[in-house]
Amino acid sequence: MVALSSKPKILVLGKFANRAYEQFFRLAAAGAYPYGKAIFVEGRDDGRIDGYTFEELKQFDLILLYGYSYRNWEKNEQERAPYRQKAFKLLEEYVNNGGRLFIETGWQYVSPDWEWKETAEIIPLKNLKWQEFKTWELDGFSPPAYRGGPWGVSAGNNLKPWAQPVLESGGKILVAKGDYGQGKIVWSGMNLIG
Repeated sequence: MVALSSKPKILVLGKFANRAYEQFFRLAAAGAYPYGKAIFVEGRDDGRIDGYTFEELKQFDLILLYGYSYRNWEKNEQERAPYRQKAFKLLEEYVNNGGRLFIETGWQYVSPDWEWKETAEIIPLKNLKWQEFKTWELDGFSPPAYRGGPWGVSAGNNLKPWAQPVLESGGKILVAKGDYGQGKIVWSGMNLIG
């Protein structure tokens, strides 16, 4: 079966085992991003960014990284560094050429980048550190709690020159955005989808 559509195409990159696409799809279907506005495409089951080429990625209007991976991400820093670099260079090329990117690093132990000493150029913050919030100054948000404990966030306070904060609490940036090349980037460390 073939269907033609002019709706924007959103690629959701996340491991099948983590049910990343399912979580996003449920949120979208509940009204966050109605199906009538876009076509949602589930990425390959391993969720690896470096498993794609630029030619494949440029077909999408938005790439959403949620529970994503790249080769050797679970290894030590030295072993994963070349694959992380390759993955983020590919994303940088995508955004530089007009792509839109949403990066979620707030899923501890699932996102490979929930802590990062010196982030890739396309991450709006210079570094990320896992932090727990027992309270926050966010109107319209429930108190920060997870299973009776504090809510964990991948956050920081050192923005790159091209980025702006979207959501902050206690001097920490929780969501940031920016124009990069011809494209746009939104980063979250809160696990907003989850």
